[in-house]
Amino acid sequence: MSIQKPGAESSRYFAIERAVEARGRQGGTAKEIYASVDHGCTSKEFDTALAHLKSIGSVVDRGGRIYDIRYTDRVAGRVQLTKSRDGLIRCGAAGEAGYLVKRRDLNGARSGDTVLVRPTKSRRGSVGGRLPGAVVLEILNRGAREVVGRFRLAHHSRQFMPFDPRVDLELQVVGADEVPDDCYVVVEVDYAASPRTGRVVGRIIKTLGPVAEAGVDTTVVLTHFGIPDQFPHDVLSAAATFRAHPESEEISSREDLRSLLTVTIDGESARDFDDALSIERSSKGGFRLGVHIADVSHYVVNGGRLDDEAFRRGTSVYFPDRAVPMLPESLSNGLCSLLPDVDRLTLSAFLEFDSKGKVIGSRFAETVIKSKFRLTYGEAADIIMSAPHHPVGSKAPPDSNGALRPESLTRMLRDAERLMQLLRQRRQSLGALDFDLPAGEIILDEDMQTKGIRPAEKTIAHGIVEEFMIAANEAAAHELARNETPTLHRVHEPPRAASIEKLRILLQPFGLVLPEDPTLLDPRSLRKVLLSVEGKPEEGLIGTLVLRSLSRAIYEPGSKGHFALSKNFYTHFTSPIRRYPDLLVHRQLKSLWQKKSPDDRSEDPEDLEARLPGIGQHCSSTERRAEMAERELRQWKMVRFLGDRVG
Repeated sequence: MSIQKPGAESSRYFAIERAVEARGRQGGTAKEIYASVDHGCTSKEFDTALAHLKSIGSVVDRGGRIYDIRYTDRVAGRVQLTKSRDGLIRCGAAGEAGYLVKRRDLNGARSGDTVLVRPTKSRRGSVGGRLPGAVVLEILNRGAREVVGRFRLAHHSRQFMPFDPRVDLELQVVGADEVPDDCYVVVEVDYAASPRTGRVVGRIIKTLGPVAEAGVDTTVVLTHFGIPDQFPHDVLSAAATFRAHPESEEISSREDLRSLLTVTIDGESARDFDDALSIERSSKGGFRLGVHIADVSHYVVNGGRLDDEAFRRGTSVYFPDRAVPMLPESLSNGLCSLLPDVDRLTLSAFLEFDSKGKVIGSRFAETVIKSKFRLTYGEAADIIMSAPHHPVGSKAPPDSNGALRPESLTRMLRDAERLMQLLRQRRQSLGALDFDLPAGEIILDEDMQTKGIRPAEKTIAHGIVEEFMIAANEAAAHELARNETPTLHRVHEPPRAASIEKLRILLQPFGLVLPEDPTLLDPRSLRKVLLSVEGKPEEGLIGTLVLRSLSRAIYEPGSKGHFALSKNFYTHFTSPIRRYPDLLVHRQLKSLWQKKSPDDRSEDPEDLEARLPGIGQHCSSTERRAEMAERELRQWKMVRFLGDRVG
């Protein structure tokens, strides 16, 4: 089941879903369901919520009786047309294809439509192997209500060209004469109005601008993927109620780490710093690592307007020319950002490691820090790489402003490098997969136009941050699991048998072997393949093939492990400024040691546990949407940059 919104409206959806589920395979009439709903709502609110649940396929109406879809032989999913115009039905949390519908059985469904299908006994070919067949019974929700596109002269006539070529609409656009060619617009589709030609009618509701104008490409991608750009006024007002810095009463009850040497390490253009690091050597040759994460949950409380908006967005989106944050900038770049030399509220993970990098202890606490340095990846790497040439007592290389770095920072970063190497070795010995695929970084000029593309650089400092974040995420998952606290886990299941069989065949010409029995496959088998081509011309190709064979990582309540990282327990804890699941994990960690007060806004544990599948599906969906939008815009900018460099 899928719950779309938090707060009161979400509770109403959940209450109705729970009432439907309680009736099992017998189902019930709308009147019976309404009488059994344990969350007060008017009949009008009930009808609206029930209609919404039908439109997303959570419940099914069959002959006037309402059923939980899981108790029926029906499946709901979103249509994606293939090149042959057949339809893949994507119905899982990761958006994976579950069924294949032949063109003749689509019954008018188009790409993006949410449909109700009846699976058949046949198995049909598909991109990833052979999928169960299905027939579309009902179109629950038209996907292409608004279509982004432009007008171009083609085949001696002026045509509307959707931005997404998979949108199979032949539109008769009203009011198009005034719009110049190659100008992007948003067209509202009216499926009810259909002229004799059979073409669907649409009308222009917004002009986005000409394709050559700076920033229009970003606006087009944002609009096409439905990513919220501007924050509503009431959300900005809620963010504006906080002061610029934590107050003394907020600090007094926390563990005070302001005298501790803590640093942030991020990219040059980063503005939201949600993690800081500290590291000390123990008397027995081990390490004490502190991973200090912005305590966003202190400001963004459950059920508040900021929480509603953060959930709706699900994640921040990062484009070459701008970021679209999950939280208003006064929080994401200000009060919650771990800026240097200012007090910031944090939730800290303290991890104890022995001399071989094995975790021997961990704890979590509400803390306050004052970051001493804001380092870029390049600066941190330079300090580490030049450190052996500096005798004890000397200064580290200067920063970008010419100021000398203290020797304590050099020592800390060298310890961080040593611990990182130990953690990486332990992780890789378990078969964890590391992909170092070539990636291009887009360079923009002052007008936000692409002026170059360079290989994205990955330094030793990237490795430090990556390993420490993985360690903190794993520790958070273990802490919640030990205390039997329901939360969202980061789940990465083993690849499907069909995907592995396809990969096995593709690797054979390279002399690379995988087990014929896919059940015998573990991360070590794939890691062996990646290591065997390291440094060879085919390394990038093989890495891409292996990566594409893997399942998508998603958010789910159950801890099913993380295949690629070779972890039994894993969650996301380290980025609550930009990811909603991390914010939820923070709240669950706090619930372990905080006593409820009369005005506590924490969620009821039973209610949250029941809603977690829907929350996980929503967050997985917004993450996927952000990834597709970021990739689409990068490719667009690259292609336009290379457009006049043919040959």
